[in-house]
Amino acid sequence: MSEILAISRFSVPEHRLAGYEEMSAAFSVRVNTHPGSRGTHIWVGVDDPAHWMRLTLYANEQAERHVHGRVSTSDSMVEKIREAGIVPDLTRCVVVWKHGLSDERLPIEPFVSYSVRAFATGMQTDWIEKLQSNFEEISNIDGYRGSIIATTAETPEEVSALVFWESEESFRRSLPDGPDYEIDLYRDSNHLTPAPEIEDSPEPPVPGPDHE
Repeated sequence: MSEILAISRFSVPEHRLAGYEEMSAAFSVRVNTHPGSRGTHIWVGVDDPAHWMRLTLYANEQAERHVHGRVSTSDSMVEKIREAGIVPDLTRCVVVWKHGLSDERLPIEPFVSYSVRAFATGMQTDWIEKLQSNFEEISNIDGYRGSIIATTAETPEEVSALVFWESEESFRRSLPDGPDYEIDLYRDSNHLTPAPEIEDSPEPPVPGPDHE
């Protein structure tokens, strides 16, 4: 079964930053220790520091439903989300291609670039193949750390591309002249407050792919 990548983009006003950091840290602890999760992390917009992006990788769709359901609906998390007052734009994606990355964990690198494009039905295949070729070519740039191509679960004609970088300079060297679509760059948000300790009942194992 294919991995599921949850891409959550949102704005965090400065006056809500402290409340969001506490909620986010608690969410990260719960997700990262859950069976079926392959990691979650947050990056902050380089051009707009109020614009944030969280990536969460799951082993498969069952794991995503199980982990997200238990984490997001727990009483303590519901309260923290309400207090933070942040409403994310969440996109669930199916990973169709990975390059230069571990098969087991979400990569956490200093920078990640993100783009998304929508196509007419069937036309996304040509774009995916073009992205694969482009990413294999830019992998020779010093500072390239790997890439992911994913299609939106509900609308597979929408293609998301993420490339992980060691530095902003490495990313800038990869840009084509006058790209005709938007590419956003995010930096690692390594200033989040430590996660509070959370007492909770032990989590049951994640059902296997053949479990009904």
